[in-house]
Parts: sequence; structure tokens; C-alpha cells
Amino acid sequence: MSKIIQAISKLLKVPLNPKDQVSPGREFDQADNYKKYVRKNNDGYYFVKLPGSKMMLESGDFFVLDIRSHALFEISHLEDAVNINIVELPNRLDEIPKDTKILLYCQMDVSSRRAGEKLASEGFEVYNMLGGFKAWQKAGYDYVTVS
Repeated sequence: MSKIIQAISKLLKVPLNPKDQVSPGREFDQADNYKKYVRKNNDGYYFVKLPGSKMMLESGDFFVLDIRSHALFEISHLEDAVNINIVELPNRLDEIPKDTKILLYCQMDVSSRRAGEKLASEGFEVYNMLGGFKAWQKAGYDYVTVS
């Protein structure tokens, strides 16, 4: 295959082989790679390691939920994250889409475990980011800083 066709395919993110097809809006070369970083726990939601969380965020297929305080969120947060403090969570469940997988995080992966259990019991598909936002920062991944 010519290099021009390969380059165009890559730019347009169009798979060259039918077996590479995935659902619309997803990059075929990243599809479901995050799953190797995921394990289900006994409370009905999933734990996901940082590399998998990064893939989830980059895919754009997840509702990113930050349950830290509003003050911490205002300082820094993951791109496209929605902030619903854990204290407010039970009264704001209607703001979270049920038809979208949720990437959930808190500061250090403590509160998000309780929130994950609550959300899973309400029928949400939840992926709790292990290590929380502190681990994300320590790993050197990008995040939004509000100055």
C-alpha cells in the first residue's frame, strides 16, 4: 500500500482493514486497550490503573467525574471532568448519564471507593481511578490548572 494512502488513513482515523472497525467516535488503534488495566471488585464497580485511566480520558467515551471538593477542583482537575462533591452526590445522581461509562476519581482513591459503590448500586458502570488525582499528578500526566 502506498505511503500516501497510509498517511491519509491515519489522518482520517479510518481503519484499512474491516477487522479494525470499532464503534463510531473511537480510535481503532486504541479501542478497548484500557481493559488490560481494569479489574472488577466485589462491590460492583471496576478499579482501573493509571495507564488505563489515561486511555479512557483520551478516548472521550467516558463521563469523567471528580468527587473532590469544589476548592480542589478549582485549583486543578482532569480535562473535561465534571465536579460533584461526594457529599452532594446522592442528591445529584440525575446529572450523571446512565448510558455512559464513568471514570471516577478523588484526591487519593479513598472517597471514590465509597462513591463507586454507591453509583454501581444505582446502576452506573463505574471505573475508579486507582491512586486518585495525586497519583495522576505524580505520573506526570496532563491536567487542567486554573490560575
